[in-house]
Amino acid sequence: LQGPDAEAVVQRVCAADMAVPVGRSVYTPMLNARGGFESDLTVARIGAEEFLILTGTAQATRDADWIRRAMPGDARAVLTDVTSAWSVLALSGPRSRDVLQHAGAEGIGNAELPFGAFRAVDVGYAYVVRGELQNAADSAALAGAQVLYINPGTAVNPGAPAVSLDY
Repeated sequence: LQGPDAEAVVQRVCAADMAVPVGRSVYTPMLNARGGFESDLTVARIGAEEFLILTGTAQATRDADWIRRAMPGDARAVLTDVTSAWSVLALSGPRSRDVLQHAGAEGIGNAELPFGAFRAVDVGYAYVVRGELQNAADSAALAGAQVLYINPGTAVNPGAPAVSLDY
């Protein structure tokens, strides 16, 4: 979702406060006018006037339709489906950062990339957008999940070095 009114649109459709700095993500429900639940998703602010909306596989079309219908007619914002531009890999567990660091990722410690952060990281030969997505509702198995959004063109790279770890 991008445009001068993008923040106003996400503030309207999301229950959480979406006025966050660039590089932050928020897990939030979308509620209808009666306060009823429409969907839950993660919204990452990737620019001053740009948000990346991350929703479940089966929900993308429905969520996009609902956002478009809820968007004011005079909003200076456009919602574009970029689903085909990304592959998603979730690396879970207490040593998930160790695995990424072994694969060449730098600057992904808690201080550099805290909970809710969302930014570009180089991992091996792939340029990925990485988010730290965990919350109190996550199970222990998902604690510390590293979620990587990878361009499908770099998701499979036969020339990339193999990463083998004994954890």
